[in-house]
Parts: sequence; C-alpha cells; structure tokens
Amino acid sequence: MIVAIDPGKTGAIAHLDDDGRFCCVEDMPAVGKMVDAAGLASFIRGAGNRFGSTNAIRVIVEHVGAMPGQGVTSMFSFGVSFGITLGVVATLRLPLELVRPAVWKRDMGLSRDKEASRLKALQLFPDAADMLKRKKDEGRAEALLLGLWFARKLGAHEAESPNAA
Repeated sequence: MIVAIDPGKTGAIAHLDDDGRFCCVEDMPAVGKMVDAAGLASFIRGAGNRFGSTNAIRVIVEHVGAMPGQGVTSMFSFGVSFGITLGVVATLRLPLELVRPAVWKRDMGLSRDKEASRLKALQLFPDAADMLKRKKDEGRAEALLLGLWFARKLGAHEAESPNAA
C-alpha cells in the first residue's frame, strides 16, 4: 500500500492501494503552523491497520523546496514541517521515496496549476469527490495524484523486473 504526502501545513496525506485505488485522504494534521508529528504517525499507522500491517507501506513524499518570493519565516516554517514529515517516516522505519514536483507532475500531464490538479483528481478518483469539492482541497488532490504516480511507477518497475510474474 502507498501513503503519499504533499508536505506542509496546507498539504495532505493520501492512502492508496498498490494499484493506485483510493482508500482515504485527509488534510495534513497541524498544530499551529507546523505539521503534527503524532497526527501524521497516527494516519500512517491507521493505513497499516486497514491492511493488517505497516510493513507493507511504501511512502512517497513530494520533495519541494523554497519558491521565489517566499519570505524567510515562511520558508523556515515549511522546512521544519518537511523535516517533521521525514522524521515521522524514519521513526516508523518505512521505505521512503522523495520526488520533485516537476517530475511527477510532468509524468501526470500537469502544470503548476493547483486547480488543474484538483480537477484531474476528481476525474481519476470519483470515490473521493466529496473530499475534493472545494478549491482549497488542492493539497488532497495532489497527494492522491502523487500516490497514483507512485503506484504506476512501482507497477512499471515490477513489470520490468526479470522476476515479475
């Protein structure tokens, strides 16, 4: 199973099965302006509990950096939240992959336009429509799309493997 994380205070966490099917998505748990480490760990453990074990979880996190025009305080706050996210995954001893937004978005036919991501997620995840109906649900949409990208990548990798059935 896959846990996909769009990091940051306005980000989200999605849980998909290995085929990229929607299981659940929610906003990134936050305490003040920081990611809530305990809440994030609880979501990830909950994903494992739904399938019987956290051992089967693979985590993909969007590897974002500072953007032009961001203030120093905003960049620092985001960096701390990103670090908390990585720390939680490391503490849970789960396999982690980082991917730059330009890479997964290009492969999914997306641009920087967050609304386009939300609309594409609505098309690809009709079961999640209630979770994507507001413009501010873009973080949820991007977490779902990131998870789908990862599922497709894993599927392609397994198909190329000489041991694939």
